[in-house]
Amino acid sequence: MILPISIIAFQIIALLVSITIESFLFRKQLHWTRQDSVQYVTAANLITSVILWLFLFGSEGQLPQWIRFRIISLILFSSSFESFDDIPIDPWIVIGFILTYVLVCFIKIKILDILKVSTQPIEDLSEQDITESDSTFVLRVRLAFSQDDREKNKTVFLGNLLSVIAVLGLMFLQLLFN
Repeated sequence: MILPISIIAFQIIALLVSITIESFLFRKQLHWTRQDSVQYVTAANLITSVILWLFLFGSEGQLPQWIRFRIISLILFSSSFESFDDIPIDPWIVIGFILTYVLVCFIKIKILDILKVSTQPIEDLSEQDITESDSTFVLRVRLAFSQDDREKNKTVFLGNLLSVIAVLGLMFLQLLFN
């Protein structure tokens, strides 16, 4: 069995950096407590990471052969780019990264909404949203998807952007020192 220790270590470091940056922004911009911001951001980042890894493994068969080879060699054999010239800049890859960024932000926003609604007592939920046929779980999920907190959404997009920049900076530092 091949255990990709380097990608696991990098994922842990990337998660720690992201959680730190995003929880700091949530605490400062949304005035959440330190504990709430760390708990919610940690849960959102962990769930998002699992979803993205599942998406990668589920869709890697659709990718071109050279990208599949590069992903496999990066994950399993810890190979990295030899130089900045070795990094392929293809418009489809750039579009894929942008779409992934938006998808990650959307997932994090909805996870935060679900977590926030799930911690509220059922009595605090709006009377108009409660029907006899809805279970508590269905009600909470429906309410979570109807949330629209623009300030939280902006904070998630900004925090995720700063996290991506920090992780890319770590990747470029690794490239420079290898």
